[in-house]
Amino acid sequence: MSGRLRNESGVALVVALLVTLLMLAAGMALLEFVDQQSRQGGRERVKESSLTLAEAVLNAETNLMPARWPGSPASAFTPCTKTSATANCPNGGGILRGFTNHDFGTSGAASAWSLTVRDNGLGSYYDDVATQNQPAYDASGPGGGAPDSLVWLRSQSTVRGQTRTIVALVRASTVGQNFPRSVITGGHFKTTNNGNKVIVDTGTGPGVVVRCSTGAGGPARGNACLDYVATKGQVWPNTYTANTSVPNAMSPSEVEALRARARSAGTWYLNCPATLPSAPVVFVENGPCSGGANSASAPGLLVVYNGTFSIGSNSVFYGIVYCVNAGNLTGDVISLGGTSMIKGAAVVDGAGGISAGSSAVNLVWDPNVFNVVQTTASVAILANSWRELNGS
Repeated sequence: MSGRLRNESGVALVVALLVTLLMLAAGMALLEFVDQQSRQGGRERVKESSLTLAEAVLNAETNLMPARWPGSPASAFTPCTKTSATANCPNGGGILRGFTNHDFGTSGAASAWSLTVRDNGLGSYYDDVATQNQPAYDASGPGGGAPDSLVWLRSQSTVRGQTRTIVALVRASTVGQNFPRSVITGGHFKTTNNGNKVIVDTGTGPGVVVRCSTGAGGPARGNACLDYVATKGQVWPNTYTANTSVPNAMSPSEVEALRARARSAGTWYLNCPATLPSAPVVFVENGPCSGGANSASAPGLLVVYNGTFSIGSNSVFYGIVYCVNAGNLTGDVISLGGTSMIKGAAVVDGAGGISAGSSAVNLVWDPNVFNVVQTTASVAILANSWRELNGS
């Protein structure tokens, strides 16, 4: 019996089994570690995908905003999601076409995003609760001052349960547009008074510019192009250009930019209001329109897309009256009478004309009014305002 106990046969098998078990345990632990790291890497990748989507949505909206700046309650921003189909929202399908990896699922089904706009009434400080209670348009600057062309954009995205939220303060920048600098620009011009007095004061500007030919006679009573009595000083100084190749004041895209600016300011009208508002830009789709507006210190731009404009009595319009003449009228599109006045410029596109003249000076050139012809050129993220919010 003692001999059998001292016999070591079979020990190698036991040792081998123990070593195998130890290696198996170590391998299982290593596999678990690798699996955890893989899952953690996947979560990090999905979180990055979510952040990238949020940034894409914010940048897409920044590119849309020049044409749809929320500058008044009438143009307040409606919250967007990936299914929104309104003009002020990024195209959800277009954005998701740039995200094709597995994280987003088929056609982006595993993702969602939302976008809001809020005024910066609290200044450069962003608080998710307080700021979301601000108006959804450019209502005022910090402390309740005048609108300052700054709003907060908040973009939130979720990809496979991972939510990222970013905010940025964006600023709208305006630039002046090319526009005729003459007191009168139209298809033709005439006065309705034969008196010896100034009816159009051309100042030091380009004078009267028309898209027609006066012939050999030049400006004269009965001339179909420039019908006024030049010898009586009705246009003084008598500076004019009569050329059939004079272009329209603005291109269709430039007119559309003015329309968008008026919409954002809440001064766009389908038909002319009973009383013209005093505002930097007013856009009316359909005339007729009449009356005065604005002030010498704050001139404005009135755009009548289709139809006529008239002003009489003692009314004064400070700024520019611009008739796009979409209906291609050939008669008088802008008419002035009585002691009325346009202090700035009168402009008609196409073959439409301008008539003036009754008992006083009706048109006075003012070089300062052309500063109102502006459009929102760009919207950009304000430096150092981009930030990510913690949590969902």
